[in-house]
Amino acid sequence: MPSTISETQLSSLIQLLLDDLLEILDGPLTAEEHRWAMTLTDKVQGYLCRQFRLEESDKSQEELFAEHPHRQQELNQLHREHQSLLRSFSEIRNALSGSRVETRLFRRLQNEFRLWVHEYRNHERRETELLFDTWSVDLGSGE
Repeated sequence: MPSTISETQLSSLIQLLLDDLLEILDGPLTAEEHRWAMTLTDKVQGYLCRQFRLEESDKSQEELFAEHPHRQQELNQLHREHQSLLRSFSEIRNALSGSRVETRLFRRLQNEFRLWVHEYRNHERRETELLFDTWSVDLGSGE
């Protein structure tokens, strides 16, 4: 029997994997750590695709935002950011795959990854705030 995972669980899982990757990528990698980092990046990439697909196809969000067109535009912008986040993560992942490289290149990759994690977490925070604010306005209107 296949199990399903909620958006919240998926987001939490991604956050944990990103924390693990930040820790692993904090210093020079052994061959084993490099393989583990690649395994984690593959998992994160798959989970990101799944999370973003779930968010973009959420019918309850569509119904909620139908009553708030100005907020719908904000949500659409956040959904467009999904492709950018996926593309930049893929670039980092690809660089890491060939990156038992010189120290300077690895340091640049570490910084790019830290910035990407910050960008992703900021995106998730803004998305959560938009949903909460819209839901709160909807509840407050008595509908």
